Amino acid sequence: KGYSFSHKEHMENFKDLTCQHCHFEQTGHPDYRKNYSILMKKACFKCHEENDGPANDECTTCHIIQDKVR
Repeated sequence: KGYSFSHKEHMENFKDLTCQHCHFEQTGHPDYRKNYSILMKKACFKCHEENDGPANDECTTCHIIQDKVR
């Protein structure tokens, strides 16, 4: 997908975090008609804003591949 995301880092550093915080009802039987990437992006932004994560305008923190292409 073009981004670098560490599940291990997030799960180790945020003990209350569950899969559904980011993946919603994708587990089990996902509804592929929904655009989960937009929902996940909103979840990332919200959590990073509330928990002082990397700034949302620092895209290349996670989007390493796009930065290399650019």
